[in-house]
Amino acid sequence: SEYLPLNIPKDFDVLAQYPPFKCAAGQNVMRVWKAREALWNASLVFERAFRAQYAMSMWTRDDAYWLKPITRIDRLLDVNGSQNTMWSKNCKEWSGINDKVVLLGREAASVMLTAYSRVFEPQRLFTSWNAEMHLLRLARSHCVSSQTLTFDELPSSDAIRGEHGEVCIVECYWCSKTSPTSYNLSFCP
Repeated sequence: SEYLPLNIPKDFDVLAQYPPFKCAAGQNVMRVWKAREALWNASLVFERAFRAQYAMSMWTRDDAYWLKPITRIDRLLDVNGSQNTMWSKNCKEWSGINDKVVLLGREAASVMLTAYSRVFEPQRLFTSWNAEMHLLRLARSHCVSSQTLTFDELPSSDAIRGEHGEVCIVECYWCSKTSPTSYNLSFCP
């Protein structure tokens, strides 16, 4: 379990839908952001050690089920300004970005993968209702370009593995226009 500061002020206006100072869901979002930031910081150590920089980073949730390979990364890297661009799925955005799986150019990664520590900056200029909105506003406040990809380009969905190894798709997060049966899957009961 990740340690979270106990001194989060009661007027903390980030994640107002599920305030971290009193709600487990908000605390879990903060833990995810903190873990991503720790991984990002570890990647910076490797960059220095190997005298090279990653061109792209990706975050994904632990319940993502990949149905086929993602779009070609070189196609994204060829986009003008790709180093300062984030790509997310074009559905289930909840007034922000779909934060289940996100691809990040190198400069975008330095902003988005430090979302945890940035919420405590005194000069933060925005409030947010939920994680999706907060991440989009964080990107905009740092001039990170936000682009979307289709389900076919970023083909994952939330899934659960049953006791016999079977996989079912969580219906409320399904973004494809096709049925999961076309992937030999079904929605969870």
